[in-house]
Amino acid sequence: FACLWDRGAKYAVAGIYLIGLFSAATVLHHRHLGPRNLIWSLTIAFAIQVLIAAALWRARRPLIDFAKRLKIPPRLDEATNELKWLLLFNSIAISLVVVSVFWIAVVFVEWPLRTLAALAIIAQMLTFGLMAEGRRRRSLQQAAVAMFVAGLVFVGWAFLSPGPSGTWLNRAVILMIVTFAVVGLFGGGLSKFVEREPDWTSAFRNCIPAITISGIAALAFIVCTEVYFQIEFRAVRVSFWALATVGATLAIATAVCILFAVSSKHDPLALPDRWRGGYVYAAEVLLVLLFMHIG
Repeated sequence: FACLWDRGAKYAVAGIYLIGLFSAATVLHHRHLGPRNLIWSLTIAFAIQVLIAAALWRARRPLIDFAKRLKIPPRLDEATNELKWLLLFNSIAISLVVVSVFWIAVVFVEWPLRTLAALAIIAQMLTFGLMAEGRRRRSLQQAAVAMFVAGLVFVGWAFLSPGPSGTWLNRAVILMIVTFAVVGLFGGGLSKFVEREPDWTSAFRNCIPAITISGIAALAFIVCTEVYFQIEFRAVRVSFWALATVGATLAIATAVCILFAVSSKHDPLALPDRWRGGYVYAAEVLLVLLFMHIG
């Protein structure tokens, strides 16, 4: 903290950031938690710190003015108006949080712990959103969208207990539902979203191909698993709610593809007219998969 007044100590603020992480780890260590609870607590602590750091970054102007009154030299690069180390540290911390939450969602038996960990991922949407400025604004906005979608998937997975219901088939069903729902809802409210937040709309649209591919991959896994079960066991060993949900999702996705084909203002990819016929072919494929699923 004393190094804040040292003009030669360029990374004094970064040192305080690291001290915050180490302090949280030290406090949790002295609580003598078990390994699983310790990892969960560290995950939440990391998620909270990066969010606080992003909020302080967003409110940096009054903080810098206050620091100047205390004779603390500024560390901000006025040319780029950014702190590269902050973006790097936050990105590393968030990556660790995502990996930890994935493990928590798959392994932990306690539903509240799984749910809180999933909400910590959704909160990182705010972290990237608060830091979305300057030349990296578009990339950070896309990262915020990715955190939002990933958080929704983990929230869905939180309702699956490890064991009978926590199979990868059920997890794939939730992944497919979330991704297709996000694409459909974005397309449905696209016109209003463009009017209010055009730059966020553009960032969201750039994420649509990756989100769609994730949903298609989940759908392919579901269909292949169902075919395997049918061939190997003469029956699809999956819960009724999963079968019904997949069927409803395929039916709704078919209707949404037709909507995208006939209405350019709802097309999330903003395809030219000669390419929007591809939505019709996609609807036909989904319809075939729906009949296969029902059969």
